[in-house]
Amino acid sequence: MNQAKGTICVRSSRLSVEEALHQENSNSVTGLDTVSIQQKTTIHGLNEIHIGEDETLFMKFLGQFNDPLILLLFGSSILSLIIGQTEDAISITLAVVIVVTVGFVQEYQSDKALEELNQLVPHGCRCIREGHIHEIDAKYLVPGDIVDLSMGDRVPA
Repeated sequence: MNQAKGTICVRSSRLSVEEALHQENSNSVTGLDTVSIQQKTTIHGLNEIHIGEDETLFMKFLGQFNDPLILLLFGSSILSLIIGQTEDAISITLAVVIVVTVGFVQEYQSDKALEELNQLVPHGCRCIREGHIHEIDAKYLVPGDIVDLSMGDRVPA
C-alpha cells in the first residue's frame, strides 16, 4: 500500500472505513477488545491535549529572546552602540522589543485558546467495545474505538 506523506491522521483520513478498521484491528460491530485497548493506551497514551508546563508570564516573555534572529538583532544593536550609532542602536532595540512583545502576546493568546479548546472537548462519550455500548471518559478513547454519536453530540476525538 502506498504510504502518503503527512501525519498519521492525514494518512488515516484517506482510508476507506474497511481499511481504517483493518489498520486499527477493530470491528464496526464489536469494536475493540480489552487487550487491544490496553495495548493502544500503552502505545498512544491518553486522548488529551497537552498544554506546556506552567511558566510564569515573565519567563515566557524572556523565552521570546531565545530566537536566533532576535539575538542577531541585539548583537547588531550592541555593535551599533559600540561604533557610535546610538540612533540605530535605539531603533534596532525598539524594533526587537516590539517583535518580542507581539510574539509573547500571540503565544499567550494561543495558550489561552488551547485551554478553552480543552474545555470544549466533551468529557464523556459512548463507544462500542467488546460488542456493547459503554459510557467512558473521552480521555480513554484509543485509535480504533467506534464512537456512538447521536444528534447534537460533540465529537470527542
